Amino acid sequence: MRLKELEESLKRVKDVLHPVEGGPSSRGSVDEATSRLNDLLFRIGAGAVPADYLEPVGKGAGDYLDLLLRSVRDAIGGQLTDRQELLFCLETGKAYEVLGEWDRALERFRLAESLSEELEDRSSKAESLKLIGTILTKRNNWDRAIKYLELSLELFEQVGDRRGVATVCQCIGNIHFEQGEWEKVREHYNRALEIAQEIDETSLIADLNNNLGALATAQGDWEKALLHYEKSLPAYEKMGDLRGLSWAYHNLGMLYADRKEWERAGDYYEKSLEISRGMGNLRLISMTYLNRAELCIGFSDLPMAAAYCEKALEISSKLGDKLVTADAYKLEGVICRKKKEWDGARRFFEESIRINKGRNCPLDEAETYYEYGLVYDDKGETEEALKWFRESLNIFKRLNARKDIKRVSDAISKTERSAP
Repeated sequence: MRLKELEESLKRVKDVLHPVEGGPSSRGSVDEATSRLNDLLFRIGAGAVPADYLEPVGKGAGDYLDLLLRSVRDAIGGQLTDRQELLFCLETGKAYEVLGEWDRALERFRLAESLSEELEDRSSKAESLKLIGTILTKRNNWDRAIKYLELSLELFEQVGDRRGVATVCQCIGNIHFEQGEWEKVREHYNRALEIAQEIDETSLIADLNNNLGALATAQGDWEKALLHYEKSLPAYEKMGDLRGLSWAYHNLGMLYADRKEWERAGDYYEKSLEISRGMGNLRLISMTYLNRAELCIGFSDLPMAAAYCEKALEISSKLGDKLVTADAYKLEGVICRKKKEWDGARRFFEESIRINKGRNCPLDEAETYYEYGLVYDDKGETEEALKWFRESLNIFKRLNARKDIKRVSDAISKTERSAP
């Protein structure tokens, strides 16, 4: 088909859909979605989508892409072959994922899985299964995600796709990270890193060093974490990989926050937020808002901390991200505790615990138990405080989270000494 026909079709889309008011955070994600569509159309011989036809439409970005895709199909005319349809599903699913439209992305990836099965295309089926597993991971549906990822891993191994094997190992490692299963995390990250180094996959090597840095931070090994970040950051900068940089800056902010170097933590969070806003990475934006809320609590700026929590909750609700929601409730509980609003603190902490238990997130569950214990410690209810502290300590010991074990053990000793 001719590009002119596509341009006319896109003009009609723009005429019927007035851009929804949105902030600057949506611009980058729409641009990336457009880029994916451009690449797809070139590959199937349909021309290119002029980027000017997409506006920063905020919450309407997914709906706008729906109309854009319909116009593309109309402009192409005729029936795509099964293989073209498979490619269309995979690439448009990735575009929806970029926009945070996880349900639409999942629908596309499932269609791609079905088509790859019909075509007996094991490579595409492996990729489809991996992408489904990735969306389920973002939705914190760990068991189903692992199931799809293990099936993907088996297929990638069968077809000899070593990069595919490495990326799936990384995805499985990410799930074990959220569950605090450190040995499994290390096993999968190291296997992925070994393969990435053998095939000289620079981007993946950087990502895995970033992952291993986060793992070292979670276990309180700050020096080891910095060594990994010193490998990932220059690689991201050299490649111009903004996605990688935004996550690396975010992780460094968390490291310095753990070390109570608040200004350095704030600087890295700001760098991460600037990039993630530009890219429209809603999940990272929401997580960084919570990091900033923690800093504000540390500075006793409770109104600003509450505002950041509300912003994070708004995004997590849109995405269906239960972990960010649980973390936001935990911080809302801390804010209530600081204000001596005991009933509010109890409600927020118990809701956070409920979500973390249901999603099998022991690290966050343990942290919330500790914060809950501080409520009763502040009220002078020693036995109840010790109960929650010990619940927290048991989990941290199981996870071998050294810095957290020390912190909670110190709290227990202090509370026991002050008991009447």
